[in-house]
Amino acid sequence: MISTIVSYCIILLTFALAIYFWKQNDRVRLPPGPRIWPIVGSIPSVAWQYYWSGLRLPVFLLRLGSHFGPIFRVNLFGRDIIVLCDYDTIKEAFQHPNLNDRPPDNLVTKYIGEGK
Repeated sequence: MISTIVSYCIILLTFALAIYFWKQNDRVRLPPGPRIWPIVGSIPSVAWQYYWSGLRLPVFLLRLGSHFGPIFRVNLFGRDIIVLCDYDTIKEAFQHPNLNDRPPDNLVTKYIGEGK
């Protein structure tokens, strides 16, 4: 009984690590950011720093921007979020035609439709 549970845990851990390292290869061209953990992303790293800093969220994100640069990445549950920290970077990004739109929201599209 216990050996079966241990073998399932080893298989699950191996599978999770394989997915983690496979996803790491996709991040080659993304900006830097806090450490990414399997499944939960950057949440443990960011939460730990945010809790101990005692700062409000916008000030905390500016502090991360001073550490990683004006453009950095935060991963939340496997989804990358790019954060822009200064006015010039934001202005330059929203003048680019490929970056001035929101990504599609799959839940809204699935249950409500395209809005047509």
